[in-house]
Amino acid sequence: MATLSPLINLPEELCCRIAHHLGAKDAASLRLSCKRLHAAATESLFSFVRLYPNDRSVNRYNSILSAPHLNRLVKRVELNTVDPDAEWEVEGFGAEFEDDALDAFKKFPDFAGLTGVTLRFSPNVSSDQDITEWPEDIAFRRSILQGFFNTLAQPSASRITDVCFNNLQNINDTQFMQSEVAVGLLSRLKALRLYISTELGTEDGIPSLDIVLPELHSFMHQLPSTWLQPTVKNLTTLVLYQDVYFGFFPKLDLRGLHFPNLKTLSLGNYVFSHRWQLDWISSHLDTLENLYLQECPVLYFVKAPSTNSPLDPEGYPIRSAIDSLPATENEQHSNVHRMNDLTFWITSRIT
Repeated sequence: MATLSPLINLPEELCCRIAHHLGAKDAASLRLSCKRLHAAATESLFSFVRLYPNDRSVNRYNSILSAPHLNRLVKRVELNTVDPDAEWEVEGFGAEFEDDALDAFKKFPDFAGLTGVTLRFSPNVSSDQDITEWPEDIAFRRSILQGFFNTLAQPSASRITDVCFNNLQNINDTQFMQSEVAVGLLSRLKALRLYISTELGTEDGIPSLDIVLPELHSFMHQLPSTWLQPTVKNLTTLVLYQDVYFGFFPKLDLRGLHFPNLKTLSLGNYVFSHRWQLDWISSHLDTLENLYLQECPVLYFVKAPSTNSPLDPEGYPIRSAIDSLPATENEQHSNVHRMNDLTFWITSRIT
């Protein structure tokens, strides 16, 4: 006689917790194992739904949406603007959506229990600099982004307070971001996750970045006022990540912002160079519970030409000055504000 798994004797809540740690294939297998574990595995399997702009994905998405017993289980949806196997297709073909895929993108508020949504673009971006010509150009991205904001602004989407923008291009639609729709949506969010993508060229077949591209710096200059300032009242979770280093060059100045309810702060590829950055984090310690730093270097010195130093009084590079500098091997080390050990600082203030 077969021995029953100890799993079936656990309380239902524990079974659900275990199932949520399984991958999709394992959850699907568990769902078919026995009636006792079916409910827990089903809840795990359908709590997160991805949508891609192809017929198979759209049909599955609509099937879940129209099935009441599955619809209520969905807590987060990820809307992908490109199929996984098409992200690295050759350049030069404009991105477009079929009507049924576009309609499906607008239906996510119809999931009754939905609290979070992710809009994921292609990681490959193109600008007006004629460096690359990936399918998802600025016009396509702006159209999708505005439609996404407009859908979230509907009364039926008011319960969705956790929003993630994945592969968000570092070019702002300033006029739209200052609109009533954009500001109203951002002001109600409790969690904002920004994963920012930059345009990369190629040099000898290797991806390369032109660090003086205007949008690389203008986006970071505008980020506090356009994306962050409207969220300060209610935000409890903030994630800022860029696929290239930021914070020092391009400079991101957060000194004018304070989030009185911030509990989780996550930074990726963020460069620590000045003491005020630590003071800014420290100003949130009354509420901050989680601090995540991924690939966040501490800058000790920078190299600058021996004449006509392109650094401002605070030690930040001036983009226009760097852009106009002639090529030279005559360099000197220019110290920036050296900080105490970052690990010691964090430990001494949180423990």
